[in-house]
Amino acid sequence: MHRSICVAVAVAALATAAALGDAAPAFPVLAAVASAAVAPLERLPLPLRARAGAALGAAAFDCVGVYAADEVAYTTWDGRSPVRAAPRARTEGRMATCAAAVIAATVDSLAGGAAAAAPVYAAAAAAGGGVPLREANDSACDGRAASAVDGDDDAGCVGVAAFRRFAATHLDVDGMNADGRAGLPAGAAPRPYADVVTGYAPVNGPAAGVTDLTRWTPLTVPLPAVPAVFVTQTFFAPQMGSASPVLVPAAVVQAAARRLPPPYPSAGAYSVNFTCGDRRRGERRRRDPDRLCAAARRVLAGAAGVPPATAAAVRSRDLSLGAAAQLPAAPPAGGGALAATLTVDFIVKAALWDTTVAVWAAKVRHDAARPAVLLPAILPDADAWTSPRPTGAHTEYPSATAGVCALVSALHAALGGGARGGGGHGGGGHAPLPAAATCGDSTVWDGIHFPPAVARGRDVGDAIAAAALAVAACRAPGTPGLPPCAGGGGEGGRRRR
Repeated sequence: MHRSICVAVAVAALATAAALGDAAPAFPVLAAVASAAVAPLERLPLPLRARAGAALGAAAFDCVGVYAADEVAYTTWDGRSPVRAAPRARTEGRMATCAAAVIAATVDSLAGGAAAAAPVYAAAAAAGGGVPLREANDSACDGRAASAVDGDDDAGCVGVAAFRRFAATHLDVDGMNADGRAGLPAGAAPRPYADVVTGYAPVNGPAAGVTDLTRWTPLTVPLPAVPAVFVTQTFFAPQMGSASPVLVPAAVVQAAARRLPPPYPSAGAYSVNFTCGDRRRGERRRRDPDRLCAAARRVLAGAAGVPPATAAAVRSRDLSLGAAAQLPAAPPAGGGALAATLTVDFIVKAALWDTTVAVWAAKVRHDAARPAVLLPAILPDADAWTSPRPTGAHTEYPSATAGVCALVSALHAALGGGARGGGGHGGGGHAPLPAAATCGDSTVWDGIHFPPAVARGRDVGDAIAAAALAVAACRAPGTPGLPPCAGGGGEGGRRRR
């Protein structure tokens, strides 16, 4: 969807594009793998794509510490000391091969298995003159996954080992229940990504009806593969709100979620029969302490009053920026900046997952209703209104789109020079993305969110960005745009055991 816009926005924003530039790539195998991996990763639901993006970004960052020729004190993704390659083996070519093996292993393990990964490995072999890339299950790489990444000359195996270590230390224990076995008796059929943590259940629905106006009501929607069949939405993976982050400490992620005020502090003031009254008929105003009617009318107005070009630019950015940042980064065309590219890619992808965790924690906590249900119920002039865009199968507050957009915008403002690989300076020398303050506005115009959800989503993205930069400063000291390492960031997003 919006493929050309997606690539253009991502290149301008972060230089972490899902498609390659026009220049001949300096790392042909990595370029081919990054391009071939886009299609299977794009088929993942966005929250799971964020998880896969964090995996490939974090494991590929481990390649930097092994093969970087400079003397920067890189750590692994989780703050450990990497085993560096011998000086003669510290080359960008080996770093690129290592990162390519990570991307391919990510597709193989998280985005469709061997069938989805086959075109990725074929692209690698074609770009490498027939030399195959080490595969995720290559027995030649066995024995390395349980220990620190081994800095030897077999860069493909180092990449496989880096991904295996991330899987063992994070993915397998992150609380997402990816294998579907948690909470089930022996022999029971697994239920991948089933929630066995929160116990969340909607209070509204087809059976109960609407018993609380301000809380989430799952919609009955057509099945994408079979439009003639209708199903009731199920909140997608509510346990994601308590999953392990990757870069930012878990306590900081959860604090960002808890800091948000409730969207409806006076929810008890709204009966299930509440309406805003028909102003055209002179009906008196109802008591509305949380200004629910004003928010609903703002959604109903859509993009009225917004210049069409501005609305189109904001909508395109909101639709594409976060999705593009979750996909593999294109390597720098000119060479000489691969370590910077992989470092920035790690920071962005890990922080994007951490933002998703914080947003989901707040979504479960507040359980807020979507405009698709509220507007027809409370606005007499919206009784036939429907959202112009599909409404996600999760609660409304805060907005994940706004949170991710704010995060990526803030990181670009700090890391723009490093992301472009041009040696530029970060920090105040880089302006935020154009119209960064409008992150998520299109979700109001398109009937997905109310304005407070967008504003609070931005707050979460900004908070996670600041925390991510502070932790990353100790992962890759001296990276342009990062503050000085203040210490104490070794644990990152890992849970203490």
